[in-house]
Amino acid sequence: MKIAVGLLMVCITASVMAQPAAYRERLSPEKRAQIMAERLKTELSLTDQQVDQIAKLNLCALQARMKRDSIARKVREDHMTELKKILTPEQFQKWSEVQQRRGPERADGRMTPEQMIDRRVGMMKKTLLLTDQQVSQIQKMEQNTLEIQKQRMADRQKERKAQNDEIQKILTPEQYAKWMEMQKNFLNRGPRARHHPGHHVPHSPSSMDSEE
Repeated sequence: MKIAVGLLMVCITASVMAQPAAYRERLSPEKRAQIMAERLKTELSLTDQQVDQIAKLNLCALQARMKRDSIARKVREDHMTELKKILTPEQFQKWSEVQQRRGPERADGRMTPEQMIDRRVGMMKKTLLLTDQQVSQIQKMEQNTLEIQKQRMADRQKERKAQNDEIQKILTPEQYAKWMEMQKNFLNRGPRARHHPGHHVPHSPSSMDSEE
């Protein structure tokens, strides 16, 4: 059961999330990690030693997330650079306009990532009147990006398992059981409740990091 998904999923505090984004951005990773740990101190009746251990674990998790976000931005930038090389200026402009109207592409649970690539490339071919060479180049580019994303997801899963193993070492069995219950309740709330300002809810990493 995938409820042990890493300390970051549980520890963001109401006091931090209720603040404006500009305020949160001014907080150092160290400060954010400490605030998260202090919140768990209340929720789980932690000792001062446990708080210090969890703050260090939080900091490692935050730093890992910042690194993943940086890599994700680089992948998107590289993807856009390659697409500009394949398309003509007119095609790129038209596709950008189409994307703005449609918004971000959402995952379809009925389709594999490969099928989604085929659907996307097919739409591009029809909309932009792509040549066979352009279609082949875009398919190859999309497949390369997908492989990078799969590796990132595998790495993130390893990080989450390692984080869960560490938290289990720090907490007592009773504390750990309550921590797991907190995560279970979080997952049962639904997306709208998870992101409602001012409530103590866990904060999910961005996917494919969107998250993301």
